[in-house]
Amino acid sequence: MENIPSANTTTEPNWPELRQERRAIVVVDVVESVRIMQVDEAGVIDRWRRYVNEVRTKVLPAHGGRLVKSLGDGMLLEFESVQSAVAAALDMQQRIPAYNGQASVDQALLLRMGVHVSQVVIDELDVYGTGVNFASRLASLAVPGGIVVSSDVREQAIEGLDAQFEDLGEVYLKHFSEPVHAIRVIGPGESRSLLDQVAASRGVQGEPRVAVMPLQGEGTGEYADVLGDLVADGIIAHLTTSGSLRVISRLSSSALSRRRHTLREVCALLGCDYLVSGRWVRDGSTLLCSVELADGATEASIWATRVRTSAQELLQPNDPVTRSVAEECVLKIVEDQLGKAVNRPLPSLHAYSLQLLGMALMHRSPRRDFDRSGEVLHHLVDRHPRSAQPRSWLAQWHVLRVTRGIATDLHAEGVLALEQTRRALEVDAENTLALAMEGFVQCHIKKDLDAAEQRLNLALEIRPSEPLAWLFQCVVSGFRGEGERAWEAAERAMSLSPLDPMRHYYYALASSAACAAGKFDRAVELADRSLRVNRDHLPTLRALTVALVETSDLTRAMMSAKRVLELDPEFSIRSYLQKAPKGAEATRERYAVAFARAGIPAR
Repeated sequence: MENIPSANTTTEPNWPELRQERRAIVVVDVVESVRIMQVDEAGVIDRWRRYVNEVRTKVLPAHGGRLVKSLGDGMLLEFESVQSAVAAALDMQQRIPAYNGQASVDQALLLRMGVHVSQVVIDELDVYGTGVNFASRLASLAVPGGIVVSSDVREQAIEGLDAQFEDLGEVYLKHFSEPVHAIRVIGPGESRSLLDQVAASRGVQGEPRVAVMPLQGEGTGEYADVLGDLVADGIIAHLTTSGSLRVISRLSSSALSRRRHTLREVCALLGCDYLVSGRWVRDGSTLLCSVELADGATEASIWATRVRTSAQELLQPNDPVTRSVAEECVLKIVEDQLGKAVNRPLPSLHAYSLQLLGMALMHRSPRRDFDRSGEVLHHLVDRHPRSAQPRSWLAQWHVLRVTRGIATDLHAEGVLALEQTRRALEVDAENTLALAMEGFVQCHIKKDLDAAEQRLNLALEIRPSEPLAWLFQCVVSGFRGEGERAWEAAERAMSLSPLDPMRHYYYALASSAACAAGKFDRAVELADRSLRVNRDHLPTLRALTVALVETSDLTRAMMSAKRVLELDPEFSIRSYLQKAPKGAEATRERYAVAFARAGIPAR
C-alpha cells in the first residue's frame, strides 16, 4: 500500500486520504437502461433499488466487497481478491432474474459486467485510475447476462473452481490504443447438482436426465391444440441422439404439463435433473417460441432463447429449429455438469462426472487442463478397474501427450496406451471404443496405418454405428490420400454423434478430412467451428492454414501459420515431413507446399 500526497491546502476543505492499492474492480451495467426506463420508469427504479439493496446487504458482505458507487443504471464495486470479485459477479447474475417477476422479456433487467484487477487509487468515497476505465470497457464486451474479465483476472482464477472461461482472444477497446486479451465467464459450477442428490437417495449414478415439457400457448387455427407438443417432440427426438443424456419420455412429461407444480416438484416427480419448457405465440403466419433450460435442483435458468418457426416446419422430420435448440441444451447441460464436477474433489464425484470431466479437459488448450484430465482418468481407472470405457479414454490421453509434444518418448507412451486398451478388451472383448482407441494408437504413435485400419475395421464390424471408429477412420484415409473416403467417414462420424460433448474435436478432424478431399471451403468452416471452442488446437490450426492457402486467402493463412508457430516454435516443414506415418508421405508433401506459402519455415 502506498499513501499519496493529500490534496488538502489551507484554503480547501479536508479531503479523504488517498492510498494506492491493488484491487479487483467490478463494473455493472444495466442493458438498454434508457429504453426500459422510458416504458416503465417507476417500476424499473423500484426493481433496481431493491436489487442494489440486496447486493449491498447480502452479496458484498458475503464476498468481502465494497459498493463504491450506485448509479441509476449501474454499480462500481471493489474487492481485495479476484476470487471474491468473480464469485460476487456470478452471484449477482444469479440473483437478478428474481427482480424481473412478471416483466416481459423486453422489460427484463439484464446486466453486463466487466472485471479487472490492477493498481488503483482509493479513498473512502471513490476509486480512481485506468483500471476502473478498463473494467468498464470490458463490461461493454459482455452479452446481456454475461461477464467479461481481463487476462490478469483469468491468470489468478482457477478454471472450474472460480468459474468456467471462454477465450475471446485479442480485442480492441474504446480509447485503448493496443488490443487486450479478453475472457468470457461461462459458468460457476458451484451448486450441487440434483443428479448427486438423487444418486445419494436412490443409489443410481448415471448420465444427467432431462425432460421436455410441451410448450404452453394460446391461439386458434391449424394445429393450435398440438403446437406445444410438436415443439417438444422435435426437441426430444434430437436430444435422444446424444449419448451423454437420458431423455424422459414425453408421455411422462405431458402428464404433468397441465398441473400446478413448481419446477422443482416437476423434476422430482419425473426423476430428472434438467427441465426444458417454454411458451409459444402466433406472430402472423409464424410462431414465436420462448424456450428455457432450467436446473431442477436450484430452479435456476441455465439458458434461454427465442426462436421463430411454423407448424409446417415443425412437421418436417429434421427441422432445424428444434435441432438447434436441442444442440444448445446438450452443450449447456454438459457445461453445467463440468462446472459442478471440476469444483468438487475427485473422491466425491460419481463415475459419469469423472468420465465427462476427463474427456472434456483432455481436448482443452491449457496444459493444466490436460494434466487434470490425466489425473481424473487415472482416478477413475483406480476406482473402477473392471470398467472398459475409462481405460479407453486414458489410452487416448497417452496418445495426445505425444501429439501435443508433452512426451517425447513415443515408444513408452505407446506401451502405456496399448496396455490400457488391452486391459479394456480383457474386460469386454467387443468394446468398440477400446478398439477404436487402439487404432488411434497405431496411427499416431506406432505410425502403422495398416494396423490402425485393421482395428478400426474390427470395431465397425462389431458396431457399425461407433462414431469414434469412423472419426479415426477419416484420419487414416486422409493420411493415405484417400480424400473422398476420408470425407465420407468424417460425415458418418458427425451424423452418428451430432450432439457429442466433444463435437469441436469431431469438427477438427473432419476439417482435415475435408482438406484431403479437396473441400477446402468446408474445411475452413469446420476449423472455424472447432476453434470457437478451442482456439489454440494445433491440429485444427494446421488444417485451417492448408485450407486457407488452397482457397487463396493468403493473408489469413499467414495469420493462422503465425499462431501455429507461436504455440509450437519447433514446428517446421522438415519436422512435419519427418513425422509422417508410412503411406502418408505424398499427402504431407502436398500440405508442406501450402505450409511454405503460409510462411512456415523449412527447418
